[in-house]
Amino acid sequence: KRCVATVTLCDEFSGVHGISPAGVLFAAMERLATQIPAILRGDTSNVWVLRNAAITHFRPGCPNEVVMLFGFIEWDGIPGEPIVIHTEACDGTDGLLAEADYTIVPVSMKRFQRGSSIPLATGSFEIPRAIEPDGRAD
Repeated sequence: KRCVATVTLCDEFSGVHGISPAGVLFAAMERLATQIPAILRGDTSNVWVLRNAAITHFRPGCPNEVVMLFGFIEWDGIPGEPIVIHTEACDGTDGLLAEADYTIVPVSMKRFQRGSSIPLATGSFEIPRAIEPDGRAD
């Protein structure tokens, strides 16, 4: 099973806080990755937060191009443990723009709603925010 989403690389994104088209792809693929456990596993008791990522960009997308995003669970651990999600971004002709592996960790919905900080690495913290799940599984 895999999840599918789309993103349009419009010119407006390039001016948002200095985000490049490659940064837009990274963010879109990460958003997809963190939604996959809810979509493919039905795991709505947790919010999934990025721990680390490895991305390879093959070529940039064109402005105003619709990019297809695909994602699936590459490595599934035991419940409550981190999992690895593999994602790919392809242009309209199915040419690969980028691929990435995201390690995501579960945070209980109760802890997430309290706004508790999550230790990501020694001395660093991030406060997660809610993301509305959307997309489809095929």
